[in-house]
Amino acid sequence: MSAERPVNPRVLVLHYRVAKNDGVIYRTAERTVHHRVGFDVVMDDGQVVFEFSDHHPDEASARAAVRDYIEEWEFQADLSIGAGKFRLEFIRAEIVDRDPVLGDRHVPSWVTLASIRPTAIPVAVDYPFPPAETTVDPEDTFFAAMRQRYEAYSRDSATLTAVAYFCLTCLEQTVPQGGSRRAAAALDDIPYRDLQRVGSLADRKGGQQGARKAKAIENDLTGEETAFLVDMVRLMIRRRGEVAAVPHGSGPIVSPQTATGHSASSAPGTRSSP
Repeated sequence: MSAERPVNPRVLVLHYRVAKNDGVIYRTAERTVHHRVGFDVVMDDGQVVFEFSDHHPDEASARAAVRDYIEEWEFQADLSIGAGKFRLEFIRAEIVDRDPVLGDRHVPSWVTLASIRPTAIPVAVDYPFPPAETTVDPEDTFFAAMRQRYEAYSRDSATLTAVAYFCLTCLEQTVPQGGSRRAAAALDDIPYRDLQRVGSLADRKGGQQGARKAKAIENDLTGEETAFLVDMVRLMIRRRGEVAAVPHGSGPIVSPQTATGHSASSAPGTRSSP
């Protein structure tokens, strides 16, 4: 006898798995749970489960509720471990009928009405930490363009100096005094001297493969300069997304040296703000 259409359905859980990428498989040392508004995020050995406290009557509603959160998580991973390295793939939904009937017999409320067994995945490295909340505006034109350029660099389809300079000019164009680097530094809470150094390196360095200008062909980036520009690209993208999400808000001033130990102000050729 087949089950009737659920009278009062509710989605309890959405199951996702971490997509394989270049042989990287994610794991946690142990099952971890992160509490968020409306749902919990459960991570365990290549699987991610969203357990809902909010009511969702169908799969579409539940997936829509976590879509922005997943995009934010993937974005943060793009900036920390490389574009496209961490992606979640939907597997199945667990839906219950809060007033279930099977023919003339009641069935337990925990029966899963939609179920596809996930494929077992071997474990390898730790998950990127899930975000506390969504903090960027993915629809912002400048943010989207900057992110696309960074992804192109991650695929070796764009040079670092070109991407860094593009991101710098995007920040400059978003301020009311379009084109002002100092105003961009203030709006985005990024040290002015660090933005100055981005411009200087993008102008003077790059070498034969990465130079933006002919005068930089014989001047390769050093390892420290490369790391600095990568960190700055990530920071500029993040701050643009955050400022776009809260146009009049601001966050703490953050410099790449905080995360990497590269001191922008002490590096050769750095210009300090007056």
